[in-house]
Amino acid sequence: MKKLSVFPCLFTLGNAACGFIATIKAASFVYSGDERFLVEAAYIILVAMLFDAFDGKVARITKATSDFGGQLDSLADAVSFGIAPAALVVVWNSKLLAASDAETFWAQMTWFFCLAYALAALLRLARFNVENENTDKGSMQFTGLPTPGAGGLIASLVIFHHYLTPPARNEVVGALYYAFGQENVVSLLTFVRTVMPLMMIVLAFLMVSSRIRYVHILNRLFREKGSFDYFTYFIFALILVALIPQLALAAIFTGYVAAGPVQMAVHYFRSKSTTANVPGEDGAAR
Repeated sequence: MKKLSVFPCLFTLGNAACGFIATIKAASFVYSGDERFLVEAAYIILVAMLFDAFDGKVARITKATSDFGGQLDSLADAVSFGIAPAALVVVWNSKLLAASDAETFWAQMTWFFCLAYALAALLRLARFNVENENTDKGSMQFTGLPTPGAGGLIASLVIFHHYLTPPARNEVVGALYYAFGQENVVSLLTFVRTVMPLMMIVLAFLMVSSRIRYVHILNRLFREKGSFDYFTYFIFALILVALIPQLALAAIFTGYVAAGPVQMAVHYFRSKSTTANVPGEDGAAR
């Protein structure tokens, strides 16, 4: 504690500051009804992800890693990817329920689901600190969904919803209305907003799961050598994010969150198939 590196800690505090600002932005939506506050909050959560992604890198480059920095990073993640996304969904759906005169039961369940998400994020971060206390923190995979992945999915879906909500704001949205029909697009947006509280429970489960594994994206990008196809896919993804970030980010985060359960299911069925084909004592496959 006598010697702390200022620069990495500033990155981590920038992460926490983004979480605080995003929460305030979400609360502003309650009083104004202007969804731009929600979109701004969602983008700020994504900015917090950038701070979180590079604070550890900066600490390792400057040879300033410390237990204090690790604990501070988890506290910042709890604010930016636990509290802020939960508050975002609570105020978004509470406003929707109030506008439609829906029964208070679903509003109360929304609060409960978002509370479960926030608590799961805290449990996820506490478990990560304990499990990585005496191990290499630069591992290639996570046990359970990382909190930035969960928060990023929520933020990207809020941005996705606002971007496609009529009227069309640019040629891309107009082309989507023409290709799929504006009514179908609106139905999709209504579905996304309606199931968001239920999604919070799913994300909470994925974060605390001890069986589902997720790839550490940054370590894979910076530490492992990939094939030419892998490099091509990465460049293509960057181009999509640059051109239509509102759609590309939602697709990327949805794919990342879904990858854990899908990989576990594939591994389960493969192992089951292998076990079934093992010869028994009579020579027949079991």
